[in-house]
Formats: sequence, structure tokens, C-alpha cells
Amino acid sequence: MLMTKYAGSRFIDLDDVSDGPFKQVIDEVTIGQFDKPVLKFRSGLQFSANVTNVGTLIEAFGEDSDDWLGQTIELYKGQLKYKGETKDGVLVRPTGVDKKKVTPKKSGDLDDEISF
Repeated sequence: MLMTKYAGSRFIDLDDVSDGPFKQVIDEVTIGQFDKPVLKFRSGLQFSANVTNVGTLIEAFGEDSDDWLGQTIELYKGQLKYKGETKDGVLVRPTGVDKKKVTPKKSGDLDDEISF
């Protein structure tokens, strides 16, 4: 009998990235404790995203968390400010944007080609 469903999901913390960054694929986004987004990965691991990480994900994949699904991110040890102090924490960065999910340019963008 497979017992993983009884083990619960483990949250990624600073110890998990101390040996170096690693990649995960976002499978689901829910709202967790303290009204923070929780990224659930295909591996079964989870990550509670702080304001800094949410901003990074919005910049990379857009404001709708549905657009984050299937995207690969790298989790790594970095510096962030918390209550005025710089602390070590887990940060995220996109490893590449799935071209199917990129919003097409709107007409009138400044980098449109000009035909002569």
C-alpha cells in the first residue's frame, strides 16, 4: 500500500536550498495560513510565497495564478528584507517562460516594426 497520502506535504524551507538551488514545476496555487499563496509542486512539495516572491512570479508569469501552472521555477537561498533587517530566505526565479502562456503584444506597442 502506498503511504505517501498519509505523510502530508512538506514545505520547502531555507535548509532545502542550503546546498544549492533546485527546480520545481508549479502544479497548483492555493491560499494558505496568514493569507499567503502556497505553491504546490508536481513533486508534492509546497512553498509559502512571501511578497517578494509573489512579485517575482507576477512579473514573470502575470497576475493570474492560473498562468503560473506548469511553469518551472528555481528556488534558491537569497537575501530579503524582513521588518527592516536583511535576512537569508528562499527566493524564486523563473527558469524560462512557457511561450504558449505569454500574452501577445497589443497593437500600438512602441516596438512594432515600421514598414517603409
